[in-house]
Amino acid sequence: GNVPPAGDSQALSILAEISRSMSRGETRHPPNPPSQPQRFTDVSSPYSPSPSSITLPSISTRSGLAHEFGLPPPAPSPSAHGVVGGNNSILDSHARKSKFATLSSEVDSALWVLYRELESVTSLRQRIGELESEIVKLRQDVSIRDNQLILSRRSISAAHNSNNNGMPGGISQAEIDRLRVQAAKVDEVTRQAESLRAKNEALERELTDAKAESAAKDK
Repeated sequence: GNVPPAGDSQALSILAEISRSMSRGETRHPPNPPSQPQRFTDVSSPYSPSPSSITLPSISTRSGLAHEFGLPPPAPSPSAHGVVGGNNSILDSHARKSKFATLSSEVDSALWVLYRELESVTSLRQRIGELESEIVKLRQDVSIRDNQLILSRRSISAAHNSNNNGMPGGISQAEIDRLRVQAAKVDEVTRQAESLRAKNEALERELTDAKAESAAKDK
């Protein structure tokens, strides 16, 4: 018969090869599909890798890769030490606040009033001491004035008695003038003594009131 062309003979030989393969029960495996990234959807699958087997690049490696490709460096993840440190800093700040601000405003106001009262008590006691010293000095002045009055009155009385008894020679005009000046001084000393007594009484009343106020605040 006719000789088939070369192309037809090649096609026939391929068909014959396929027929023989099918008759022997051989099947051809389809070509592998293009590789795709494997997705681990089921963690419980026996073929999924365990979390401990997954190794992530370190921060330094990622920083180097980012620097190599011109990307910003990754932000470091908060470590346990950082968290604990942050908590410690927060606790420290709370501790500082609790150390200096544990009292309410009402208690703080009450303490402020108490401190002011203590300061006033201290000033009152100081004032009491000053008044006592001044009273002692005034009493001494009053005593001196009283003694001067007594001596002046005695001398005046003696002069009057000698004049009335008609003592020889009598009293000279100079002695009379001296006695008049002394009498005027006696009157001045008397007024000063009365003024000192009034001032002394006022100071004693002020001292008594200050002691009573101090005793009331001490209770």
